[in-house]
Formats: sequence, C-alpha cells, structure tokens
Amino acid sequence: RSEAAIADPTKLIIKDIIPTFMTSESFLDSATFNIKRDDQAHGGTDAATQGSLAQGLGREKITGIMPLYLFKEHWDIARRRAAPIYGFMCTLDIMGYTPSQQFAIPYLVLSRCLEKQDEEDREIYQRISSMVRETCVHILENHQ
Repeated sequence: RSEAAIADPTKLIIKDIIPTFMTSESFLDSATFNIKRDDQAHGGTDAATQGSLAQGLGREKITGIMPLYLFKEHWDIARRRAAPIYGFMCTLDIMGYTPSQQFAIPYLVLSRCLEKQDEEDREIYQRISSMVRETCVHILENHQ
C-alpha cells in the first residue's frame, strides 16, 4: 500500500488473488499475532516491502482479505466485519475506516480477480471472481 491509500482507497494496490478462504476474525487474529512479533509485518507504506499478516494454504503471504457475500444471514455480519479490515488495509489502523473504502476496495479486488482469471484460466479463479462480483452487487443494493 502507498501512503496515498490513507486518504484515497483507490490507490490501494491489490497485488494478487490468493485462493485461500479464511474468516475475518482469523485474519485479524493472525495479523495481531504477527504484528506483535514484528511491528513491520504489515509491510508498511513502502510498495517494495512485502508484508505477511497471514498465510495462505500454499504458504503465500497475505496482507488483506475481503469479506464475501455467501448468503443473506452471513452478509448481515460480514458487511459489518469489513469496515475494520478495510480500514486496516488502507491506514494500518482498524479504526481508520471511511465509507469510500467500502466501494473502492471490493471493486479493486474484482478488477484484480478478472485479471487473474484471464492470466490463469482455472476454475477456482472463476469461482472467486463470481463470489466477488456477487458481493459487489450486494454492496450496491445495500446503499440504494
């Protein structure tokens, strides 16, 4: 992430889509643990520095997640859990959430998902793209 992402979430850079699913609580617990061990585990605001807040199934380094729409009751909780995650991804502070992050980050993720799907024509990336697209639709529906 660049420092510009603090004020403008559209400046957040989604480097990759990792086919790993985890709960928001697991991600935040892992992030807290890793930051206590290494205060630069988040990668800071230097684009050249790779953070590692959680690990994917293939031991990939993960620095952010996106809560997904799975079904209505799940979404009622997941959309509330997104705010601290998005705030952390942009500002390195779970209290750094702004409403613009709710629209910018999911669409940045969707854009990267579609690129990844073109790069690697695998079923998992098609499924992830579909889930992210459906989440984006529900974000818009909740704001009408």
